[in-house]
Amino acid sequence: MARAAFHLRDRDAFWVHDYHLLPLGADLHKLGIDRPIGFFLHTPWPAPDMVYRIPNHRELMKSMLEYDLLGFQTNRDMNNYLACLQSHLELESKDGI
Repeated sequence: MARAAFHLRDRDAFWVHDYHLLPLGADLHKLGIDRPIGFFLHTPWPAPDMVYRIPNHRELMKSMLEYDLLGFQTNRDMNNYLACLQSHLELESKDGI
């Protein structure tokens, strides 16, 4: 998928949608894409006490950090993600950043 998108590298930005494409941001960076890359998650993000049940949850959270902008359906989903970053990866956010 990243190699196919690489042919569109002259675009102003890339916008990726949904969980099955989470690794795409990192893959685009590896190919040298230097444009902003955004990601929107159309499914709810689980609370920290539930996310550990997802296989490879730490890798999924790390792959989301490859994006320049993350969008979530609700503030609850965003807050769950930020809480997961803190509890599972020991990363802090400030004002949602």
